[in-house]
Amino acid sequence: MTLKLRATKIVATMGPATSSSEVMEELVKAGVNIIRMNFSHGDFDFHLNNINTLRKVSKKLNKHVGIIADLPGPKIRIESFENSFINLILGQKFILDTQKEGYGNESWVGVGYKDLPQYCKHGDILLLDDGNVELEVIEVQDHKIITKALTGGVLSDKKGINLKGGGLNANAITLKDRTIIEFVTEQKVDFIAVSFVSKGSDLDLVRKIAENIDSRHIPKLISKIERADIFKDKDTLDDLLQASDGVMVARGDLAVEVGVGAMLGLQKTIIEKAVKHNKFVITATQMMESMINSPTPTRAEISDVGNAVLDSTDAVMLSAETAIGNNPIRTVEQMVKIAIGVEEHVSMKRAYKNINDKCTTLNQIIAASAVNIANTLNDVGAILCLSLSGETALWLSRYVSSVPIIGISNSFSSARFMNILSNVHPKVFSDDNLVLHFEQRYLKSLVNELLLDGIIKIKHKIVLTKAFNISNPVKTKTNSLTIHSVEEVLSSVY
Repeated sequence: MTLKLRATKIVATMGPATSSSEVMEELVKAGVNIIRMNFSHGDFDFHLNNINTLRKVSKKLNKHVGIIADLPGPKIRIESFENSFINLILGQKFILDTQKEGYGNESWVGVGYKDLPQYCKHGDILLLDDGNVELEVIEVQDHKIITKALTGGVLSDKKGINLKGGGLNANAITLKDRTIIEFVTEQKVDFIAVSFVSKGSDLDLVRKIAENIDSRHIPKLISKIERADIFKDKDTLDDLLQASDGVMVARGDLAVEVGVGAMLGLQKTIIEKAVKHNKFVITATQMMESMINSPTPTRAEISDVGNAVLDSTDAVMLSAETAIGNNPIRTVEQMVKIAIGVEEHVSMKRAYKNINDKCTTLNQIIAASAVNIANTLNDVGAILCLSLSGETALWLSRYVSSVPIIGISNSFSSARFMNILSNVHPKVFSDDNLVLHFEQRYLKSLVNELLLDGIIKIKHKIVLTKAFNISNPVKTKTNSLTIHSVEEVLSSVY
């Protein structure tokens, strides 16, 4: 049997279409690596049920599927209408009121964000419903924003509001977010995605809240890049990346604020900078949108997913496609086919990071050397990375290796983290002294497993990175690299 290992990982969003254990199991079998739980929808009971179901499915299938808890953040929205929607007429006057209560109508609607007027001035363009409705600000009167409709059409309840060009600076962490952070930390989720971040201190606050709940298990933090303000100076994105464990290119709100013309270039910039900062990156929003109803993706969607893979994203994400779509399993299967097809393209041989770049840490030097050996020495079949925390696996994933990286740990939490990293495939051995015992107890069995799966061949060599210290082998970080032939390992006395 030959098992094709895919480098690019897939994140799928849970929802009514995928909450049953049967569908969740099929999603994981189809190729989902990480599950996203969108806390903008559903109560805690709904999400807790999904968490428990996923963990049972993961254990049954022996897969290390991580969980992202996605915070709602300060999404600025209109309130509701008497009949759930109105029809705006091009050029009509329309008022956004931050104090008036009750249901809106064709002339006005309430807004939950009380500070909105202070960010608006004459001539500003407000974008509602992801840009489908455009309102030009004519005048601001205390708590009222008087606008003129630049587009006509339907406007329905609870649609989001963005300011063209950015500038709405609501605090990224709301009171609701705080309760969610506490809940998901107690449930030991693997990642928290923080919405509408604008500075590194937003992430520091989330980390502090989680630390107060459980200092031994702080989820990895993902910055959702969706505000135009982040790009108004050269340091803000770097500040966010430094404070984050990973980033998400959240193209919905970001495209509305920066405009569709700038979106693709910014996507490439974010991915490139994330890789340089050694952070993982997820590309998200409407990647396979047509498959909510259609059994096949459009050519544009195939190109969109493929372009993100070529840009060196760690993961591509499905939202409504799996949450409420009619074809969640088929959508994942199609995304898998696209990713594998693109990864086989010759242009994927370029490096995420230049192997000749200056290395600043020992495990970075080991990682660069391991990938260099794998890409230049004949017949290397895999890199085996003994990485208890996942840190060395992260370094390895920042380069394009021509062979799969097998991340080995004794921690299921570390394995779930490694499962979001490009080209890293986690294995767990439940041994507290794994560093000390690996070569004596587990190397031969792992090589046998890889051989049976067709990942490596008998003629191959393997590159092994691990910690080695005569006086204290358990506490040492990765500092050694060895090369073994598969035949040598299989004939050893391990």
